[in-house]
Amino acid sequence: MLYVPGGANVFGYVSSSTAGTRPAAAQGTSITPGTAGFGTALQVGLDLTDDSYGILIGINSNSANNASRRTVVNIGVDLAGGTTFTTVIPNLVAGGAPSFITEGIAQYYYFPIFIPAGASVGASAFGSVGTAIRVFAQFYHKPLNPSARRTATYAESIGESTFEGTNFVPSVTAANGTWTSIGTTIRDLWWWQVGVQGTASDSSYAANTTILVDVGVGDGTVAGTEVILKDIPIRQGSAAESFNNIPLLGGCEYQVPAGSNIYIRGQNSGANETGNYNAVVVAAGG
Repeated sequence: MLYVPGGANVFGYVSSSTAGTRPAAAQGTSITPGTAGFGTALQVGLDLTDDSYGILIGINSNSANNASRRTVVNIGVDLAGGTTFTTVIPNLVAGGAPSFITEGIAQYYYFPIFIPAGASVGASAFGSVGTAIRVFAQFYHKPLNPSARRTATYAESIGESTFEGTNFVPSVTAANGTWTSIGTTIRDLWWWQVGVQGTASDSSYAANTTILVDVGVGDGTVAGTEVILKDIPIRQGSAAESFNNIPLLGGCEYQVPAGSNIYIRGQNSGANETGNYNAVVVAAGG
């Protein structure tokens, strides 16, 4: 019998909250952001029929010409399969999330968080405008090597401020930008994601650019002593003031203890926008 090895990140199958749905510009569940706090959480897809060991979140349909839509999204879970969601993944940056089929697909985030069969998953949003956005998810089931599969139980955000983030200034030269402190970890964390959006002072982007973003951890005296995420591409689109990123399915695992200082820097392929950019780092642990 031929032996086929299965790595720690290999799954038996992947399910989707939009299974059987034809791709559209607005893909997934419609979520209306609150402007004074998070809006109503709505279920994303059906209840899980199998244990899930990872979730890929796609956010789209939150961009428009001459508009600055700063937004963050919470992902919650109801273990009983109802609609009373407890936030598990907070403050995912969603400002400028593009049209699903015309502007670059989505803003993506992946977390290796365990969600048991029978649970339901919901999303809510907090933003500068109350225009509906879309959220969908894919779930990763039946790991082929469960004993080698590491899963998280919680996540926290670093750098958030209402529906904004921490402002940073990417370099526009051949050198990396200066490290900017965005906050301190509360718990031990090991899985890292980052999101970038525009600012309130810029509602009309001048050009299409790509920003390479680094996230680092420091001891408080030396910023970015260790780099957690390196050269993560964030694309800024000028046609409808949009941002999109690639799903970081791997290469984000780095153990960081509670009380660590987190930093961000960037390098832009073109000129920076007015007011520059906001960022939130979201990391998981447990």
